[in-house]
Amino acid sequence: MSKIPVRRPNSDNSPSHPTPRPRVRRGSRQDGSAALLVAQDYAAIGLPVIPLKPGGKRPVTAHGKDDATTDAEQIARWWSEWPMANIVFARRVV
Repeated sequence: MSKIPVRRPNSDNSPSHPTPRPRVRRGSRQDGSAALLVAQDYAAIGLPVIPLKPGGKRPVTAHGKDDATTDAEQIARWWSEWPMANIVFARRVV
């Protein structure tokens, strides 16, 4: 069993915790290429995806969940048109 280190207060009145690092969201590249790669990864394992409005939960496609696809070319077209779109994978009920 490993021991958890105990933080001791500093004698120079500085905070006992380290300075927080800036928060960087995964996949937050300004050109949206990370989102495209993640969407293509989902599609590659068989999960149909659709783009959502940036910062929202509504599909940007005309038919919403009915447009979900695993087609890599269609996914690339969507993310070239909406590079900052969120990703959702659609579940198909059989």
